[in-house]
Amino acid sequence: MNEKKTVRAIIKKLAPSILTRLIRKRKSVQYQVGALRQAAWYYAVSNGVGMNRNMLNYTTNRSIHAVWTIPHSDAMDAVEPRKELFSDTPTTEEARCLKMDPVKVPSLHKEAALKLSQSPMRLDPELFEMFLQIQQAKSVAERTKVLPQRAIDELDRIGHNTVYADHVMIDNPGRFCYPDVGGVLHPVACKAMRGVWACPEDEPSDLVPHMRYLQKEFGIKSEADVEWIANNYVDAVIKHGHSEQAVWQCKSYLRVRETGNTCIPWEKDIGASGLTHIYAMMRTRELIRRAVANSPGFCHPHDDLADALKKCHPAFAKLTRKQLKALAKWIFTPSIYGAGAGGLFNAATGAQRVADLYDEETGAWPDDIGMPPLVEQLLTGTEGEARAKALYDLCRAFSKMFRQVFHKVSVAQEHFRNLYEHSSDGHGLIVPDVHDVALLVPNVGCFGDPREYTAAVYDDDGICVEHSVTLGDWDIDMSGVKALVYRVFRADSGTLARTIVDTNERDPIIMYGIHDALGYHPRHDARVQRSYRNGMNAEHSYDVMETGRTQVLLPEGSECLRPITSA
Repeated sequence: MNEKKTVRAIIKKLAPSILTRLIRKRKSVQYQVGALRQAAWYYAVSNGVGMNRNMLNYTTNRSIHAVWTIPHSDAMDAVEPRKELFSDTPTTEEARCLKMDPVKVPSLHKEAALKLSQSPMRLDPELFEMFLQIQQAKSVAERTKVLPQRAIDELDRIGHNTVYADHVMIDNPGRFCYPDVGGVLHPVACKAMRGVWACPEDEPSDLVPHMRYLQKEFGIKSEADVEWIANNYVDAVIKHGHSEQAVWQCKSYLRVRETGNTCIPWEKDIGASGLTHIYAMMRTRELIRRAVANSPGFCHPHDDLADALKKCHPAFAKLTRKQLKALAKWIFTPSIYGAGAGGLFNAATGAQRVADLYDEETGAWPDDIGMPPLVEQLLTGTEGEARAKALYDLCRAFSKMFRQVFHKVSVAQEHFRNLYEHSSDGHGLIVPDVHDVALLVPNVGCFGDPREYTAAVYDDDGICVEHSVTLGDWDIDMSGVKALVYRVFRADSGTLARTIVDTNERDPIIMYGIHDALGYHPRHDARVQRSYRNGMNAEHSYDVMETGRTQVLLPEGSECLRPITSA
């Protein structure tokens, strides 16, 4: 009973400030409940409350109650939801961990988020008009995914004025590249808009690196191809499968050729950053081969995995390099964080086991179990249980192949599983690192299967009304898998934070970030590369895996960031 009283008191204390911010940001009731219950969990654990499943469900129930009562009480002033998605002036608001409010985030990450919030952006008039023409050529369903009504309203409001995207949301591991713009328009939320958002001013650039960028990023090999894509942009996208980003960069190339200037940013990332940070934590020389794109022995992990795929199944030998790398990426991302055959099967189907796909009510197997198109081609002619089993067998082969190619990764996975097993306090694990706030790896999340939670709330007339919210169920994970995931996320975000703070020290050079990717004007490439190299070296100065080995430093002149498609 005392524990329930403690939870009620915690929620009563937290709710006004958390809900005020979320209502202003137009977050849904579902989002509000999810954020409040996570924050309450952290506070409850910090106060010695044993958060078993009954207490977790009680916390959800009281959070629903708070969302339906506190904003409508005299305890809170009337909160006006924000109407604009972008700000007309740079914000000074400090970033917070909105879904786990009490969790403190490193000061460096907050500073980087503020730097991004103060980076101006504007729509390029010519490219935006081209963008609208391309969208009109698409189906209504495709078009509205990119331009829902709230996006159209915001575009009408801002016109071609300079605006700012508030980066005020940080997650528990410290990732901060989340602009608070309603999930539309910004490069983080919309690939088609990347490049339409331009730097505030035209700046000088050179043709040679631009052509190299077009070749590596989009496979555009000649100036004639550049001209055709730029002048026939609707057909280039709709009929020939080029991306909008390719169109924008072709136009940027022509501008540089004609005027020597452009305002269209490049986007580069480190590619397979999870593996890179794992090798940095392990302090192995393999780091140089994987991270430094301009080193003699550089080889992207997806290339190694693509080569291995050719031997995995006879059909793969007939695939193009592009197809092999696409499949390799699908295998690589879950596997790097410990997914085995079951994890890959789940990534494809949403189920952990073959038997989970069988619908006992209908007595049938699903027609479409979900899988990459290339894998689906291999299973042509199979159906039902046989099809599901064949996919699981392939996932098992993929998992074995990954472990053979990247055998060192299993060492890191095992290290963090053991660390979690022996050092967790029953509610999570504290992992120290180079920042002023240690990393919390909780054993509780809310990403389980969706379920309906209901709470009874009495209105002003004393009438009991039931309010229901569908949320992910509480999932309790004691495996320790999340420890490696969180640690890599912290290293990734820390490196990016250092890069942004250093690069944008005086001027807002970096315009946006997307986890391990950065958007910036091409003329600043060398500076951003230098900041990233220094940032990664600083981020891994702490021997987090207690290897006892000397840190492997990225050498002077290292270029880690590269065009994304080539990664």
